[in-house]
Amino acid sequence: MVKFEGTALGDTSDFQINGVSQTNVVHGDTMAVFAVTDATDLAQTDLNLFFPVGLPKGHELVRAGFTLEPRFVSMTPNAGTTGSTLVQAVVAGVGTSTTGLDLVRGDNDESICRTDVEVVSYGIVQCWTNRNSDVAEATEIKVKHNDNPRYECVPDDKTGCQWVAINTDKIWPRVLELAISGNTLVFTGDTYFTEGYTATASYNDIMATSVVINSATEAVATFEGGVPLQT
Repeated sequence: MVKFEGTALGDTSDFQINGVSQTNVVHGDTMAVFAVTDATDLAQTDLNLFFPVGLPKGHELVRAGFTLEPRFVSMTPNAGTTGSTLVQAVVAGVGTSTTGLDLVRGDNDESICRTDVEVVSYGIVQCWTNRNSDVAEATEIKVKHNDNPRYECVPDDKTGCQWVAINTDKIWPRVLELAISGNTLVFTGDTYFTEGYTATASYNDIMATSVVINSATEAVATFEGGVPLQT
């Protein structure tokens, strides 16, 4: 949240970061509060606060910029296998230009990611977890940004920011055959998990819109724009 205090603010205003309007949640004659819903990075310098009559007095304070602080809200899923799982975390404040991010264990500061943490959109980051890393008990995860202090889970209930990696004795799902049908891709194989997990799929580096596990031997991935062409 970004709060502006002043006088004669009126009934409406428009706060922009990099030319993108943010969401106004409170507005009064002496105070305006905006939720930051779109930003490219933590450090912000391209800021504007507009009123119906133009720029307010003291606008130079807005133009001076500010730095957002990451706020770790949740992570999903909260359990996976030691064979690697794609996890996504809601981290308000980070944008697509933010680098140096990692998801680390709160007890020993070790990364749970085997791939670089990718910012897929404002406030949403993801990575594939480490293989053969057995985290048998629920462990609170924190967000690391370069050498800054670790950012803990914001909600009082920390269960949404925990991680468990279950060792399933190396019985991993196997894909034995692929078949394209319209805008779907059918994966035929064995040992697919039919409950307790959320499946994702990609083809030619394009993520599927949805994935349904029909049985332990069949999974169907749907691509809204059609199955990507093989390159």
